[in-house]
Amino acid sequence: PAAAGGPFRPRNRDVRYQLEVTLEDLYLGSDRSVSISQPSHPDPRLRSFQSSRGGPRKKTVDVSVPRGCASGETVTLHGEVDYVRDSAPADVVFVLAQRRHEIFTRRGNDLAMEMRLTLREALCGFEREFVHLDGRRVRIGSPRLD
Repeated sequence: PAAAGGPFRPRNRDVRYQLEVTLEDLYLGSDRSVSISQPSHPDPRLRSFQSSRGGPRKKTVDVSVPRGCASGETVTLHGEVDYVRDSAPADVVFVLAQRRHEIFTRRGNDLAMEMRLTLREALCGFEREFVHLDGRRVRIGSPRLD
């Protein structure tokens, strides 16, 4: 049926991908190019393209991970997938999946780290240095207990 704006045009289905990111990517934000496989319609007459080998066509897209995102959040690229002829392009949705970090864990909007101390350090005081996610060197310590 035709609508006031013109004929109805079905839309391709959105495609979801998992995108592995580091804690640094989530903390600082990052931009990267990602190669994706566009699905192809099972009916060759409806395909909007055909790769040279008959399989899915590869496409490179630029993904910006916004600063402060959390694992499980999504980044959507609108209109990037067009695999059914005469249909409106679909979106590519990237679900962010954080890789384990060797020092920090995220607790909501806070960063946490575990640091082992010897009994001597706990009683006599200590000073340590570590590198923060943004590259800064941070010194922490505790005075001697009297």
